Amino acid sequence: MKHMSRTATSWIEKARLLVLDFDGTLYHNLDFHQDLCSLTLELAHRGSAAYDAICCTNAILDGETDFIMPDFIQESAIRRLSGTGNMKPWREQAEAAFANGSTISFETVLKEGKKPDDAFSIADPWSACYAVTRLYGADETHYRQAFLEVRQKMLKDLIPEESLIRALLDTPAKTFLLTNSPRQTAMDFYQRLFPENLFSAFITDAKKPEGLEKVLEEAFQQGYKPGEIIAIGDHPWNDLVPAYTRGCRTVLVSPYPGIKNGPWDLRFFSIDELTQFLKAAGTANPPVPQNTKETTT
Repeated sequence: MKHMSRTATSWIEKARLLVLDFDGTLYHNLDFHQDLCSLTLELAHRGSAAYDAICCTNAILDGETDFIMPDFIQESAIRRLSGTGNMKPWREQAEAAFANGSTISFETVLKEGKKPDDAFSIADPWSACYAVTRLYGADETHYRQAFLEVRQKMLKDLIPEESLIRALLDTPAKTFLLTNSPRQTAMDFYQRLFPENLFSAFITDAKKPEGLEKVLEEAFQQGYKPGEIIAIGDHPWNDLVPAYTRGCRTVLVSPYPGIKNGPWDLRFFSIDELTQFLKAAGTANPPVPQNTKETTT
């Protein structure tokens, strides 16, 4: 997909609303998916496959398989390969999973405006690990249990990014923080990373992308124009497409080279790069106070 070229400084200075994703966008942990793969498969009594699952997940994130993030994979393809005792080495498993007919390109789904009901986009470590562990025989229940346990472990390693906090405090734009994570785990992470009144609103259980569509439509009703809104996230389908299709600006923040195509105006590989981008708004305009309102949907 051809990415649009715009002068980033000019449109961050004009922004009146920033809609930000949380997990994977405002903090990075590059190792958690290994624990997630291992624990998910242990819960499924498939622990012997953990090494191959981790290798496969790493290869997807690094762009070393035929699968190109953030393309879609169909649940039906995963079901055909999982739960059959098939414990192929990861390269063979990946080749079988990503064979013709099991995946759908991101461009195709974007053009059609709707994803198939049984497909999901592999665009971050969470979704990559989910797909791979399913291939090795785990089910969604195993993954969800491991998800909650691993997030508790991740809490211990969280370190606030002071420069990012300052950049967000200084921006004159309103800032909405949206996450699909459940309320309790989302609040645990928030309280470790950010001061209470940093964002204008914090929406947990946001059910993106539909939840983001709702937020944007409400913003338009309040008088915001598409060119005054910037969506920032690490998962193109959930965090960016609703904004992109409505004419808003979009920014991808992801350290993973496996993501090669998507509807973003600008891409950053690190939080430091995002911070510098946000600072452009604060230096161009005086900061205004913000009060965080926690919201659930």
